[in-house]
Amino acid sequence: MNKQDSDSSLADQLRYYKMRAEELELSEQRYRSIFTSMEPASCLDEIVYENGKAVNYRILEINPSFERILGIPRSKAVGSLASDVYNTTVPPFFETYVRVAETGKGELFESFFEPAGKHLNISVSSPEPGKFSTVFTDISESKKIEEQLRQSQKMEAVGILAGGIAHDFNNILQAILGYSQLLSESIPTGSEHHIELNEIIKCGERAAKLTRQLLAFSRKQIIQPKVVNLNEIVDNMQSMLKRVIGEHINLNWFPGFKLGKISADVSMMEQVLANLCINSRDAMPDGGTLTIETQNVVFDKEYCKSHTWARIGRYVLLSITDTGHGISKDALPHVFEPFFTTKGKGRGTGLGLSTVYGIIRQHEGMINVYSEVDTGTTFKLYYPICERQAKEIDNLIETHIASGNETILLAEDDDSVRSLAVLVLQQAGYTVLPASDGIEAVKKFNENRKSIDLLILDVVMPNLGGYEVLKKVLEKSPGTPALFCRGYSENSIHNKFVLKEGIKLIEKPYTSRQLLEAVRKTLDKV
Repeated sequence: MNKQDSDSSLADQLRYYKMRAEELELSEQRYRSIFTSMEPASCLDEIVYENGKAVNYRILEINPSFERILGIPRSKAVGSLASDVYNTTVPPFFETYVRVAETGKGELFESFFEPAGKHLNISVSSPEPGKFSTVFTDISESKKIEEQLRQSQKMEAVGILAGGIAHDFNNILQAILGYSQLLSESIPTGSEHHIELNEIIKCGERAAKLTRQLLAFSRKQIIQPKVVNLNEIVDNMQSMLKRVIGEHINLNWFPGFKLGKISADVSMMEQVLANLCINSRDAMPDGGTLTIETQNVVFDKEYCKSHTWARIGRYVLLSITDTGHGISKDALPHVFEPFFTTKGKGRGTGLGLSTVYGIIRQHEGMINVYSEVDTGTTFKLYYPICERQAKEIDNLIETHIASGNETILLAEDDDSVRSLAVLVLQQAGYTVLPASDGIEAVKKFNENRKSIDLLILDVVMPNLGGYEVLKKVLEKSPGTPALFCRGYSENSIHNKFVLKEGIKLIEKPYTSRQLLEAVRKTLDKV
């Protein structure tokens, strides 16, 4: 081969290698583009070995969705050991990841990711020995909806069972009471046997009362509805309720303005109100405050998507709030179940709240409970508004909500509530800085102090509550407007949580319209 041919061959090889390098660079750019733009979170890791044994794994790369879903910045994650990033002794899902990295066989699983407090759907594969990549999606919201649906189905099943038992038991009681009364008439009044027989009859009547409560829970009782104003029902019960709850408890009543009318059985509405007030009284043995309120509310399609218990429509909301000892998180899902009670032995049958639940459902309504231990409890009852009366509240429902372009710092520890609020605000044109707890909220405020126009703070959050966050913010930026969120109303929390002048409150659960109204009103008053 002469020199000219050799030079030509070398040039061809150089062109080939240059072309291959360009192809590899283009391929890497395409891969990185796909990796960073993936909607699911993605992560590339490598197993860390000591003396031939897998002991940890190191995060090599993450995409923006990883930062968003897990709340871990890239600067902290990339290049760090998983145990340090997630602050755990054993890295999450360690055995599974090692198995995939060493065998090359991918796996798909679903689990609760404790460091982030979220349910994840995780797909793991191995691009090369000793390394693994994960792709995961946040399914926390769907899990929450599944749990709501499961609870609803369980209550329906219990209701069917309770109704069947009550029906059959009533037949038995009818025979017992009937024969006892016949026998009582044939025994001389005042005799020892007559007294004993009367005790049997009293016990039978108590049992009959229990079956009526079970029938109420299962929605089998007969109702006699008519179009009524709930304010009038509560007004008429004021003097009776004051006697029932006792002088050691303050009773506050805040009737809603231009309240929509509902179709309801008045005696059952009175029974519901009495049961809930008695329940609140028992939660405040040393005294406290009981607050009753009414107002018009609207649930739209967007709100109902994330709250399976809700139905689209116009409702009258009856709120009953106490400042009692509250209900624990473990007990809260069971409060409407028959015979479940948090009261001591011999104090109640456990059918009061189940009766309320049945009556509300029989009136095509909905009921929710919010509670914090050592703070209090709020029951929220939603009654459908009669459509022929809807014109009376059209202005409330149909008013236009102005959008905005301000920047809002939103601090909310519930993932689903935070995600929904961020979506609603962003769609209305606002820039939103989300925070999952009070400490993160203070940090984000310090980083973005000059651009933040409004704080939206959940009252109760891990590490720092909303009020503590606001105090820290006002130390550096006096006059910063704030909107608090809580499952209690402004009227019912004055003795537990003091609202300063100019600070507004929005109650949970709130609709998109209610949130945007509150935000706009707060911003416009600044």
